[in-house]
Amino acid sequence: MRDTRLHLEAPLDAGASLDLEPETTHYLRAVLRARAGQSLRVFNATSGEWRARLVRLDRHQATIALEEQLRQPIAEPGPTLFFALLKKPRLDWLLEKAVELGVARLQPVRCRHGVVEATKPDRLRQRLIEAAEQSERLSLPELLPETDLIEAVHAAGEAGVIFANEAGGAGLASTLGRYPEAALLVGPEGGFAAEERTALRALECVHPVSLGATILRAETASLMLLACHRALTAAADQPRGAEG
Repeated sequence: MRDTRLHLEAPLDAGASLDLEPETTHYLRAVLRARAGQSLRVFNATSGEWRARLVRLDRHQATIALEEQLRQPIAEPGPTLFFALLKKPRLDWLLEKAVELGVARLQPVRCRHGVVEATKPDRLRQRLIEAAEQSERLSLPELLPETDLIEAVHAAGEAGVIFANEAGGAGLASTLGRYPEAALLVGPEGGFAAEERTALRALECVHPVSLGATILRAETASLMLLACHRALTAAADQPRGAEG
């Protein structure tokens, strides 16, 4: 069985002793039924990954002692995904899978047909943490504040934006090959409004692509873009060895 893996914000160093946050203490005690003496893995993008020992766990406090570094911090580059917010179950699924596929930045955008349901950034961040813990990543994607669609596209600058256009466009693989640094843009569940599509196509930095003959759900389209980007950049990845 794999050791429990936890993302911690605090700097990690050999011999250090850390008191965990109340939420993490509750998770270890009430959800995982952990016990003092248990081995854990803790990580963040700055310090890498460390083996730790749970030296204290009671109702109100958990303390760990860091023992040895398992992985050095490494760069985990990835694309930026521009996406319209979805309803909670689908949004949670999208965030989880985007983390697994190596997204580096998540930029929610406001669209005419987008979901107006309020979202809590802290809740979304917790989904990202859980996905990073499960997927063996060291870094968390940057979750940016929701912004206007066209403002976000302009902010992408010279790198440009690859736009999944349900009305059609160029081939996805060839476009990703030409613009590997471009942000990836997917519309809302109801599709882009006609005026939004017109505004996007008028911008030189926007590169419309087709995702095939069928209409994909917003979360499916997002993952198709990310998976194709991952496949085309796989040669630059440094995957961990397969575990038996």
